[in-house]
Formats: sequence, C-alpha cells, structure tokens
Amino acid sequence: MAIFRINDMKCGACAPRIQRSILAIDDEAKIGVNARDKTVQVSGDLSDTDYMLAIQAAGYTPELLALAEAEQAKAEKPQTKCCDSTSVKTSCCG
Repeated sequence: MAIFRINDMKCGACAPRIQRSILAIDDEAKIGVNARDKTVQVSGDLSDTDYMLAIQAAGYTPELLALAEAEQAKAEKPQTKCCDSTSVKTSCCG
C-alpha cells in the first residue's frame, strides 16, 4: 500500500477526481481518500510511481509518504549472502 500526501487537495470534491484518475489505470485498486488529512492510500497491482502519475493527471501534486509493503520489507531486510546468512564467515557459496 502506498500513502500519498496531497497538499493541494482543498476539499472533499477533490476525492472523486483522484479516485477516478487512479481507477482509470487500475480498476481494481483499493483507494482511501482523507480530505481532512490530505492523504490518499492506494493498494493495487501497479507501482507507486504509476499511482503518483495518475494523481498528477488529475491535477494534484502527490508526495509519497509510505512505501508499498513489499518494497518497505525489502528495504528493511539486512543484506545477506546467497544462503541468507548474515554472518560474513558463514556462506553456502564457497
């Protein structure tokens, strides 16, 4: 799931515009818009960049606040050897 801040979202009427623009590129996306917090949450099969571009196409300026869950998990995972050993001395690679 990606979370975007949309500082130029001024009222509740902005929400349907943003939703329509996202659904135009991913008709199965799950979208949550909070006009008060000026945030949009999107979960779907496309990249965060794709959703950001859709929001821009609707006339808004999105800022990515949170990475998609898979990308965040990958970013938090420590670097490992090929066998997932975190020890420098232990490796199945030889």
